[in-house]
Order: sequence, then C-alpha cells, then structure tokens
Amino acid sequence: MAERETAAALLDRVAAVVARRGDLVLTRRELHYRAGRWPLVRVASRALDETPRVLLVLAGLHGDEVAGPITVASELDHLAERAHARGLGVVVYPLANPSGFDAGTRYNADHDRGSAGNGDFLRYLREDGSVVDEVEPSPTPRAWRWSSELGVPLPAETRALHELLTRDPLERVVAALDLHQDLLTQGVGPAAYAYSFGDTSVYRDVVAQARALVPLLANRAIGAGFGVQIDERGRAVQPEGDAGAPTSDADGFVVRHDGSLTDLLYRLGAPYSVAVETTGATPLDVACAVNRVWLDGLLELAGSAAPRRA
Repeated sequence: MAERETAAALLDRVAAVVARRGDLVLTRRELHYRAGRWPLVRVASRALDETPRVLLVLAGLHGDEVAGPITVASELDHLAERAHARGLGVVVYPLANPSGFDAGTRYNADHDRGSAGNGDFLRYLREDGSVVDEVEPSPTPRAWRWSSELGVPLPAETRALHELLTRDPLERVVAALDLHQDLLTQGVGPAAYAYSFGDTSVYRDVVAQARALVPLLANRAIGAGFGVQIDERGRAVQPEGDAGAPTSDADGFVVRHDGSLTDLLYRLGAPYSVAVETTGATPLDVACAVNRVWLDGLLELAGSAAPRRA
C-alpha cells in the first residue's frame, strides 16, 4: 500500500503550482493546537480585486476525507487557467483541516469538533429567540448570523476560516464548491451525491457526467453527519438510524440548511453553491474524477453567470 501523503507534502504541491504561475497568490495562516501547529493555506487570483465574478473552492474540512484536497492539489493549475481565461477570480482553500488530514480523523488533531462540528459557519435565529444550527427548507428567508458572531465554540480551523472568509469578496462569489467524502454512511457501494439549493436542474450536464463515472445515491434518506460522536481515538462514529434525515432526489441532490459553508454562500446570494460527496466505498481515483467533473461544471456555470450586484 502506498504511503499516505502528508499535509505538508500536499501543500508543497499547491505552492509549486502557485510559484510556476504569476497570476496566483498564496498566503498561510498558522493554526495552533495542543498537538502542534499546521498551516491553513489560501490561494487566490492575484487580480482578485479586479474580477467581477469569483469561484470559491474548499476541500479537506473533514481531515479523513482525502479526495477533495488531492483533487484540488492536482487540478489547481487547470482550475486557474480556465477560470482566468473566463474572467473569473478564484479563492481556494485546498486543505481546510491539515491537522486532521495528518491524523486521519474527521476533526482536528485535538479531536475538537466545537459545538456543532467544524463545518459550523452560520446559525439560524428563531422567532422565539432561540438559536439553532439547522432548519427545514422553507420558501421564507430565515434570519441568520455567522456562528462566530454569536460566540459559539469553534475549532481553530473553523475560527480561522471565518476570519479569512469575512475578508474575501463574498459579495462577488457566483459559485461555491465544497468537496467532501461520506465515510459515515454504511451499507452502500461506490456512489456520489450532492447538497445544493434552489433549482438543481441547472446542474443537469454535470450530473450526467458524474453518473457516467459512478452511481448516484438517489431517493435515499442520508443521515451522514447527524449526531456524530468522537471515540477515544478521535474517529467519527455515526449513530445508527436515519430518523429525521433528508432524502436525496432522483439525481442525488439533498437540500439541507445545516449552517455549512455552502449554506452560508447560498444565504449570501451565490447562485451556484454545492457540496459534493462520494461514498467511502468509491475508489479514490473515481472520487477524484467526480470532483473534477464538478470543478469543471461549476467553472462553466460561473463563467456564464452575470456579475452579482453588491
């Protein structure tokens, strides 16, 4: 079995791409844990301030989900080339949880998941004054705030992402892609599905390409992420049962307003906002191929999107 790539090695590959190109900028933010220090890397277009439309990509928020970071590190050159040719700016977080990546755990090396996991970006405010991290789909816009504004406990990588994202031109993001792997759902073979919002028919071509690579997890209750606990070795444990879990549609789309990054970007007005999942049984090369299909698909959609009005 090949030795697993370290966070440092993967980020070195990312840095090498940036060094070869003159149109990208890489910045590092040091994350401090009891177990040590790891860099949170952000890559962005050098001319980001001049681009009216932006594509935002995040990968590796859950450290044991390696397909996303591997895809981004391998495809960054291609992504930047195509995006800039279409007048798009890019903001890329290639490995959002580097300590978890090295530890092989869903959460960070300190096993800190905060109060609602490390994908905790927004909270919803109910009319009775209570604050929740998930709401049912509704045609009525929900009142919400960034989780960090409410002082809720956040892991170090999530706090840092909040700070960095608030400085990003989110008002110009027309497409957001968050790459994951579902390592929690049991009893399924190789498959893919996605979380998104609004009219998912706009992704028809992308779905067709993904379906040609792997079956879609369609018309199924998907409870991955509900009530996840951490065992003594820092591994995520999914409780049995899918009570209350959302159900995917015939194209494998799930609508879930769970306070995630894609939920945040949707609430901020990004017309295209998708979190892609491939199951743990999906071979790594196939999972990366599915991710590439979605990267290319979001690039096409973002390239033809009208600039947003601030």
